[in-house]
Amino acid sequence: RINELEKGDKIVYKTKFYKRTYVVTAKKVIYDTDWSDLKPTKDNRITMITCIKNKPNQRLCVQAIEQK
Repeated sequence: RINELEKGDKIVYKTKFYKRTYVVTAKKVIYDTDWSDLKPTKDNRITMITCIKNKPNQRLCVQAIEQK
């Protein structure tokens, strides 16, 4: 349900070792060949990319930065 996320929404990422909370800062459509949003950053960030129905060459990209 990545497509339902909006700027300001919270994402909680949990493992058996820790729990981190992220706040969505960006949501955009990218081409399937554009991986520029996966470059290293100075902040702790999560990037999620998923397909878009009926748009085989495009992807939805959502980024969120860790809230401390």
